[in-house]
Amino acid sequence: MRMRLGAFCLVCLISAVGCGGKEGTGGSKPNAANDEQDKARQLAAEKSRPADFQMTGLELTSAFVADQKAYADKYVGKKAEVTAKLFSIIFRGKDQVELVLNTKPEAPDFHKYYLHCLFQKAELTNFQGMKELARDQEIKIRGHVMEIGLNLKDCEILSAVPSTAMPVTVSQLLAASGKEEAKTKYQDKTVVFQAKVQQVNKADDTVVFQVIDPKSAKGKELKMFYNTFLASKQVGEELAKTKPGTVVIAIGEIDQIDPIRIADVRLLEQPPKGVELPSGKAK
Repeated sequence: MRMRLGAFCLVCLISAVGCGGKEGTGGSKPNAANDEQDKARQLAAEKSRPADFQMTGLELTSAFVADQKAYADKYVGKKAEVTAKLFSIIFRGKDQVELVLNTKPEAPDFHKYYLHCLFQKAELTNFQGMKELARDQEIKIRGHVMEIGLNLKDCEILSAVPSTAMPVTVSQLLAASGKEEAKTKYQDKTVVFQAKVQQVNKADDTVVFQVIDPKSAKGKELKMFYNTFLASKQVGEELAKTKPGTVVIAIGEIDQIDPIRIADVRLLEQPPKGVELPSGKAK
């Protein structure tokens, strides 16, 4: 079983604040509307500017691992466009999401090659707030290389291959629980399914759902959970508000087979683009 993502260094983004003239000294207050328009134009201009570097995620992370000083001299502050596969999603807050790319998954020390990509509010209208993205889905990202660690800020997704999430049913997952062949099929994979919530409990940093197949009046329960240790507490609080009896579309990663369970669960408004659920949409 692959190691789950360890603790990360928290990255703080500090935004610069401009100063206007002082009241009563001949200066004038900044016009808030004009300031916002100027800021929007600057962001649009920067967003449209081509990347300074285009490469695979592995090329960028390998440069960091090999020589951090040379990496800083060449890349820090520059705009990079990279392609790699998604490992995990961390919801830092309502307006910030971090995607972790595993650029060298076959390496024994693969965690050294994690690339952390920070997205702000303007980009969170895509992919259902990034919730529908799936592990091992290849994405192309553009962002600015930060001085600390292997981090890109002000990121945007330029393209993504079709979703790698496997459409399943709760009954299929429960039938596979504990079976050796399920390890190859499901272990560490992203699945998406329709489920009926039976219970929701929140304890410390974890929100735990007990769900059943919505086609079953009664039946075995599947456990799925969301851990807020690295993520925003607010996200966990919103999940915990889900009412028993609600039919949801859930997406998450299978982190163990015996018994089978779903980690890092997200609730979607609709299936990921191009994915059709076996039992159709939740109502």
